Amino acid sequence: MQGLTDQQARLLDYLKSQERCPSYEQIKSALNLKAKSGVSRLMHGLIDRGYVKKLNGTARSFVVVNPDVEAMKAALPDEIELYRTIKSAPDKSHIGIARHIIDKHWPNLED
Repeated sequence: MQGLTDQQARLLDYLKSQERCPSYEQIKSALNLKAKSGVSRLMHGLIDRGYVKKLNGTARSFVVVNPDVEAMKAALPDEIELYRTIKSAPDKSHIGIARHIIDKHWPNLED
């Protein structure tokens, strides 16, 4: 996983394998960490990088998300309009690298 430390990647894999969000104590045990503060540090790293979202108001309130999808949802309307214009252009040969970049970042954006 790009941009993650080994421990963050292990934590993310562990979270994905669980049916519900585990407690910090459970995470500490699963990752063989010495303190819950280490879990907190790793969780905040995943939150900062967009792999996990914290939901306020409930215990164990973390959700694993796909940061690429979240970035796409946050895209500016102008970027989405540009993407749609490129996708609908009859002759795409003049678009070149711009089309490649847009398709890379928004492969599933609906027309």
